[in-house]
Amino acid sequence: MAVAEACVCEFDERSVSGRGFPTATSRLSCRVMVAARWHTFQVLTKRSERLRDLLSGRMRFAAEQENIWWGVSVEDQKYGLPRIGHLQDAPARVRFLSVEPLLEGLGEFDLSGISWAIVGGESGPGARPMRREWVISVRDQCRKYHVPFFFKQLGRREESQEWQAAR
Repeated sequence: MAVAEACVCEFDERSVSGRGFPTATSRLSCRVMVAARWHTFQVLTKRSERLRDLLSGRMRFAAEQENIWWGVSVEDQKYGLPRIGHLQDAPARVRFLSVEPLLEGLGEFDLSGISWAIVGGESGPGARPMRREWVISVRDQCRKYHVPFFFKQLGRREESQEWQAAR
């Protein structure tokens, strides 16, 4: 999988899979992404069931494109883990996980068919902590499934200092 010169991201409510985004507009957005093959597009959503349904139906043409990467947010077990299965059920050529902010240990989960994973903590005022062992667990599972792993950020400053001390 080659990375193109530019990367354009669309997110959630205003993305091609967001609830408030009309299907006709989603299809038009996908046609633009298909036509602009020199760009790599990352489409990230929490609306994984809708994404699966769109890519299995009216937007199948976009699911098959190498320059459009389809992803879901995975922040916890209750809401995040089920999204992985929905993404795996979608006929997407490139699938990714945005495991951020990682809010709890995820336990064991299936990474079959996932192209890569991004992991990070929450930042900013009121950010919730992320534990080192949660990250290591995801990293180890990525290794087991041969999924590229990208660690984006620690998140809270206190956590960063704690991690430095643990080195």
